[in-house]
Amino acid sequence: MKYQKDLRFLISLLLLIPFAAFGQLESVEDLEAVSKKGFFKTHFSNMFKDFKDFGDPFTLGGGVGLNLRSYSANGGDPRQDPFFYSLNTNLNVRIYKLNLPFSLLITARNQDSSYPNLGELADAFRDNIRNQRDRFVRIGMSPRYKWATLHLGHRAMNFSRFTLANLNFYGVGAELEPGNLRLAAMYGRLAQAEPIDLSLNTPNLPVYQRVGWGVKFGYESEQAGVLFSLFESHDDVNSIGIPNSDAALPLPEENLALGLNLHQLFFEKFRFRMELGISALSPNALDEAAASSAFPEFLFTERNTTEVNTALDVSFDYEGENYTAGVQLLRVDPNYRTHGAYFFNNDIVDLLGNLGFGLLDGMINVNLSAGAQSNNLELLRPSTTRRFVYNAGVALSKNAFSASADYSNNTTDVGYVLNQGLDSLNAVFISENAGVNFSYSLSDGNSNQHAFSLGGNIQQVTDDIEDPLQSAETRLLVGQFVYNYMLTESKWRFAFRANYNQNELAQMQIDRYGVGFGVAKSLLENKMQIGLDFNHFWNTNELDQNGTNINSQLRWSYQLAEGLSANMNWGLLRTTKDNTPDFSELTGNLGIQYNFNYNPKKKKEEQEQSNN
Repeated sequence: MKYQKDLRFLISLLLLIPFAAFGQLESVEDLEAVSKKGFFKTHFSNMFKDFKDFGDPFTLGGGVGLNLRSYSANGGDPRQDPFFYSLNTNLNVRIYKLNLPFSLLITARNQDSSYPNLGELADAFRDNIRNQRDRFVRIGMSPRYKWATLHLGHRAMNFSRFTLANLNFYGVGAELEPGNLRLAAMYGRLAQAEPIDLSLNTPNLPVYQRVGWGVKFGYESEQAGVLFSLFESHDDVNSIGIPNSDAALPLPEENLALGLNLHQLFFEKFRFRMELGISALSPNALDEAAASSAFPEFLFTERNTTEVNTALDVSFDYEGENYTAGVQLLRVDPNYRTHGAYFFNNDIVDLLGNLGFGLLDGMINVNLSAGAQSNNLELLRPSTTRRFVYNAGVALSKNAFSASADYSNNTTDVGYVLNQGLDSLNAVFISENAGVNFSYSLSDGNSNQHAFSLGGNIQQVTDDIEDPLQSAETRLLVGQFVYNYMLTESKWRFAFRANYNQNELAQMQIDRYGVGFGVAKSLLENKMQIGLDFNHFWNTNELDQNGTNINSQLRWSYQLAEGLSANMNWGLLRTTKDNTPDFSELTGNLGIQYNFNYNPKKKKEEQEQSNN
């Protein structure tokens, strides 16, 4: 196959570039210190030097928190459970600087009453621990010593954007970074097996146990870098039982992803970056193997249904003293996917340019960008979307005054395929957004603080299909003003807010006006804080359907003892509208948190410093 020849060339290039790049990187690395002693003596012989001074022998810390939430509604259907409990704990044991963290979260609810039921709470906690302990218990640690890090338990590692990108796994991993060299590896469970539960009214979707491993190695410094990554994962076909007759149930998958990251600084001004990914994914690991494969057999078995896709992100920037400029190209194949990342925005190509500069010694900063975006790269969709995007922003800051303004225009051209005769219909969507913000703060003669903020934003979307004069249009206008006043000596804080929203949708204009105020004070040498917030909104439209919203909240917090604190919130929401019953909600939260830190054997130097 032609694609296999091209793929073999691309994979060979991907494997050769790291080794070829190492030879050129020597010209930008200062190897004088390493060459005198040798690499091993420089980075390994002193690995355990001064180990006895590496932190305290043993420390213990953590916290326990209990949160209770009560809810009730009048005049309409409730939108939450009447009562909700949550218990969370975290514990961190440290031996020197070896961290062993543990965390636990348990939740329960009372569906009958908005008051606590301790018997129901105990039953729920006991049932959750016995039946669902694997779902909410997450334990892991990442001990680190100098340039070596070990990952154990539930962890997340990042190899590259297109291979393994901060995906949670349960297993083991390691990262070694002696000097500018980089080496990382991981192995673990990516997904836990979940068989079909026929006792449910709607049976759940089964999940295979997924296991993966990966490695990353290369060189990285501020001036240059080359990193190669490899990630492989597969579903265990024997982890769950699925009837062969049910075609709607999932199939076991296999995946191999290769990645290459490059960056190089030229002449201390020009920076080149490239990130390349190749992903081979088999949607059915039970399918027959292909007659020929572009991958080594010990790494990946290419099957008849295997899809191989690529992703590329490359940029070139000029980093001047007072300005930066650059271009970026991003292209991701339509079906690019890897088991090592949660989400990809694929089937897209972006070409963007950007410019940023400062004026008047950095008092004014300007950022400009423009570009084009398109999808349907392989013409497999019934429509193709092309967008022209440009943005402009300016920010001013001097002493206590700051201001900013921005404008963006996104024009989208969508070509719909109406039938197999390739008749089409073009639709143009225009989205404009503009905003301004001003802020100013000052102190009076008593060092009391005044802060003012004024801002506005307008957004307009037009679907221009045939005649711009006849197109539907939506518009949103937002304006707000905020004033804060804080008395330094008495610890009183006051706030006043006013805002206005106008939403024009489907030939209907809706206006919303609002005012609000807040007051707060610190007491008992800042151990206790109390506060009250109140907001009132009026809603009107062209059909004279008027309404109001009242939202108030009372806050209280207190430091009961060292490490022990409590906080409470009580809120009321009341909504009135013409020709409809009034609706109100009451919500109360009570939280208790205890944090502790136990250090049985401090260093003498630290004890002497604390005594002084």
